[in-house]
Amino acid sequence: MKEELEKLSAQDARVVPGGVSFSGGWEVCYAANLWSRIASRVLWRVGQFEYGNENDLYAAVRAVDWPNHFRVERTLRVNVTAQKSPLKSLEFATLRIKDAVCDRFRDAGGGRPDVERSNPDVRVHAFLEGARGTLYLDTSGEPLFKRGERAGQAEAPLRENLAAGIIMLSGWRPDEPLLDPMCGGATLLVDDPNDANATESWVLDALKHLPLEQRMAIELAYYLGHSCEEIGAIMQCPVSTVKARMFHARQKLKQLLPQLAGEVDKGST
Repeated sequence: MKEELEKLSAQDARVVPGGVSFSGGWEVCYAANLWSRIASRVLWRVGQFEYGNENDLYAAVRAVDWPNHFRVERTLRVNVTAQKSPLKSLEFATLRIKDAVCDRFRDAGGGRPDVERSNPDVRVHAFLEGARGTLYLDTSGEPLFKRGERAGQAEAPLRENLAAGIIMLSGWRPDEPLLDPMCGGATLLVDDPNDANATESWVLDALKHLPLEQRMAIELAYYLGHSCEEIGAIMQCPVSTVKARMFHARQKLKQLLPQLAGEVDKGST
């Protein structure tokens, strides 16, 4: 996954327990969500703190400027994982974190976000170690392995991102035979890290020739159906800049993909 993220222009990527940490702008964050075949989630770190009990935890979470990260109208869910935490109850820790986030909103304007367990707008993740805690906002929503085209489910399904990671570690290349030793839903055959069954490889190769800003604009428009105004808000730039990036990206794609010239012109403007 570290190599995959570096190809997406992630900076300072390094392997850590349970994943890979990296830095970068929002363009890199959205590229990771769109193109990573191995990641389960892309989490944005918004706070780190020392703690020893539930009161320390509450104070540290309340100190974060949550209203600057999302609006009070958004629904909320809190997830907590821990290793060697001194806290006796993770359920109570989850409740204290939720209270701290809501109380910070009350401090700012009197309202508080509602809690939604099944389909929240915002997911706050807390990871608690022995004396240190880290807070994240989830930029992915549903786990990224759910992006696939799976219409049904075998008795013991293999997650798509795990299948892609296994094949990548094996060193397999598309010009070589591939044997799936499993007897389930053929996930290993469908979800290779080259995405050969989901998108033609020549389209992916063409997109890689675009500057990251142009590539992001094209992907947000074509894959997610965003308007230029929405893309401008995501990429934090004027609509005129988005349109310029889309124009230059289309010109480049027309050169690289003459067989798609008509489709390229249909993009959102």
